[in-house]
Amino acid sequence: LAVFFAAVVGLCMAPLWAFSGQIMGLVGAADLDLDLVSSYGRWRLFGLPALVAFGIVTPWLAGRQVTTPALLACAVAAGCNVFLNIVLLEWLGFIGSPIATACSRWIAVVVLFFCARREFSVCR
Repeated sequence: LAVFFAAVVGLCMAPLWAFSGQIMGLVGAADLDLDLVSSYGRWRLFGLPALVAFGIVTPWLAGRQVTTPALLACAVAAGCNVFLNIVLLEWLGFIGSPIATACSRWIAVVVLFFCARREFSVCR
C-alpha cells in the first residue's frame, strides 16, 4: 500500500510541475510574481517524494516503538536546512530556499534509513 501511495504522489507531481504557472495564476498570484512563484513551487516539488517516504516510514517505526531514528533525522535535517538556506540564499537568491528545503527532506530520509537500519533491522 505504501509503494502504491508513493507512486500516486509521483504521478501527481508531473502535472503540478508542468502547469505550476497556470495553477498559481488561478489561486491569485499576480502576473509579475507568477514566474517567481511557479519556479519556487517547482523546486519545492523535488522534496515531495522524500516527504512522502518520511511520512510512510516514520509511523511504521513508531508502531514498533522505534522513535529515535525519526528524532535524529528531524534534528539533522533542521540543522542542514538552516545551513543550506544561509549558503544557497546567498549564492542563488530566493530560489535557494526551496532547494535547501528539498535537499533537507532528502537528507532526513537518508538519515532515517540509516538510523533505523542500525537500531531496528528494517532492511533485511
